[in-house]
Amino acid sequence: MADREPNDALTLRVSDTERARAAAVVDAAVADGRLTWTEHHERTAAIWSARTRAELVPAVADLPVPVPDLPPKPITSVFSKVCQAPVPDARPLQVRAVFGAVILDLTGLRRGERLVVRASSFCGKVQLMIGPDATVLDDGGVLLGKRAAAGRGRAPDGPVIQLSGLSAFGNLKILRG
Repeated sequence: MADREPNDALTLRVSDTERARAAAVVDAAVADGRLTWTEHHERTAAIWSARTRAELVPAVADLPVPVPDLPPKPITSVFSKVCQAPVPDARPLQVRAVFGAVILDLTGLRRGERLVVRASSFCGKVQLMIGPDATVLDDGGVLLGKRAAAGRGRAPDGPVIQLSGLSAFGNLKILRG
């Protein structure tokens, strides 16, 4: 068998599984209002009639790939202190401080990136260090504790940090770097 060129990947025959994944992207796009039903019908027909990957690409090339629901990444401190600069991925962060502290450096988030953080504390502290252009949306609650964010983000296309969780007898503090 002759060696394949790197761009030969597009000439490979497409499987039903690959067609189904592409159809799911188109389904999500029509549900989000990115496509009309006419465009959805045309693209779905093209997907299911595609024989090669090259024929499949145009139907989804201009659409975002839906992010799967992933389990949250746990970061927990019990009677201790944890300092981390977590590598952002599609997973939300599940942060808990119980009689301890969790300090997260989120200054490495890129423009347009979105991070979900479920930050809870009980007699402890959660501290987030963020960049000057980051926007913080805090939907969390407090019970005999404190949640405080320092100022607003300056860039409309900066990273977005979506917070939730409960600070019970503890606090959540956001420091802008």
